[in-house]
Amino acid sequence: MRCKILFLALLILFSSSCRERRISGELREFMSNTVVMPSDLQKVYDRNIEMVSTDSLGATMIILYDSLECSSCRINHLRDFLSGYELLDSIPDCKLLTIFSPRQEEYDEVVKQLMILNFPYPIYVDYSCSFRKLNPFMPDDPKFHSFLIDSANRPVFVGNPLARREMMDLFNRVLYSLYSQEVKPTKI
Repeated sequence: MRCKILFLALLILFSSSCRERRISGELREFMSNTVVMPSDLQKVYDRNIEMVSTDSLGATMIILYDSLECSSCRINHLRDFLSGYELLDSIPDCKLLTIFSPRQEEYDEVVKQLMILNFPYPIYVDYSCSFRKLNPFMPDDPKFHSFLIDSANRPVFVGNPLARREMMDLFNRVLYSLYSQEVKPTKI
């Protein structure tokens, strides 16, 4: 009996260790790449739809809901995160892009739901579902679908800063680091 318990404990330890190494490897791979933004994003805001350019975004927090997730479910719960949107919006020099990248057959329904919702912040729709195609290095794990990019579109923070106080503290340190590097004093 004791051997079985020891074996089970080692199995659990080994499997969690393997999972952590896999996630760590995915994180390193993801953060070593440059995120390519789709050229055909549509902004849904104030019950209007318009094409937008994503050139020169600067520091941007991206929240991606891709075709692997239930878009209707996510839209129905956007208001649950309103205080988080307000908090992220209050951070100077940081943009927030919430992007829905639905399957083509779901596009009309997603836009319709977003128009009805009339969310107080812009929501973006990846019309051609190209975000994942342009960024094949992005893991399928939704934990990697919330991330901060710098002015060169490189991921510098991965995760939801609203999940825990420690994550928000880390997020703020990363943002501070970004801006302290970009605004360097010059010698005369």
